[in-house]
Amino acid sequence: MKAVSIIGGRPNIIKAEPVYRGLIRAGIQHEIIDIGVFQKSYGQKIYTELDLPKPATILQIPSTEDYLETIKLLALEINKAVDFIKPDVLLIYGDINPGVAASLSSLVKHIPFVHVEAGLRNYELNDTEEINRLIIDRFSRFSLCTSNATKNNLIKENFDQNDVFVVGNTIIDALKRHLKFANTNILKEFGLLNKKYGLLTIHREENLTSPGRLDNIFKSLEEIQKEVPLVFIKYKSTTKALTRNNQIDFTSLKNLKIIHTLSYHDYIGVLQNASFIITDSSGIQDEATFLGIPCITCRETTHRIDTLQYGNNHIVSDNWEKIILEVKKALSSEKINISYPAEWDIDVGSSIASVLIDHKEILHG
Repeated sequence: MKAVSIIGGRPNIIKAEPVYRGLIRAGIQHEIIDIGVFQKSYGQKIYTELDLPKPATILQIPSTEDYLETIKLLALEINKAVDFIKPDVLLIYGDINPGVAASLSSLVKHIPFVHVEAGLRNYELNDTEEINRLIIDRFSRFSLCTSNATKNNLIKENFDQNDVFVVGNTIIDALKRHLKFANTNILKEFGLLNKKYGLLTIHREENLTSPGRLDNIFKSLEEIQKEVPLVFIKYKSTTKALTRNNQIDFTSLKNLKIIHTLSYHDYIGVLQNASFIITDSSGIQDEATFLGIPCITCRETTHRIDTLQYGNNHIVSDNWEKIILEVKKALSSEKINISYPAEWDIDVGSSIASVLIDHKEILHG
């Protein structure tokens, strides 16, 4: 059996690492179609850190910002890659646009695919990623869930329970394996090693383009950085938005350190030593829950529902007063509450390999 992972963003590389390892152990051939990651400044370093092979095919993200045009162009390129590699099954991760394009390509080419991280929901249909999750889940042959809670979401939506499997959490599996490689050189450079600081990531469209939201978040940061240093991971989308909005200048915050997209081991070093996290990112909510770090999420909802039940995840939207309050709580609390679903301890690579092997005849149709 030949399986191909669709890697369409930095988080997907990390999610694919334990899957690749599990499939290879099980004797399943595995290759990667990389879309816009490998050739980035940090891309090859992350592949090296994760000990992943060079992608079989490297594609580029289309330059258009139109959603449907992006899906169309990606699907056309993925079609060509699939024709070249000839996989038996595709693995699609998460909820990004290349995943939707790959799911459509899979249907056209009559190649089954499985969805890793199936069943995540926030039920906000004005959220492009939620639409992506619904599309990918609906077309997938098998749904591979991180926990019982996400499996239950699919059962409520009338998915056949025989096609839904709880396989574990790829993000947490990778984190557990690589914590020992965490690099704290950046903290030493900023003089923050063994000191309290907050980690900041803001890059979602709702916070960058909706009137007033970024202003409110910035207002909270102005106050917080007076009390504790902040490390701001500045993504490309954030840089673009700030260029358009020249009224907000993060460089004016004297106690805020700006860094750009990190390799995985550098990222873990900054993440695990943080006293709190302010974010609108996705996977970091799971990571914070696993590590017991208070997470302050600047969104209206979260699809990472396990982090609300088990973790220290607090949904604050763009309410600057709530953001400050949660930071104060995090800094004053000495007790680290580590609680997460037992399913997150499943060996996700071996579990996914078992699903593919046990259902080989169905996948081959």
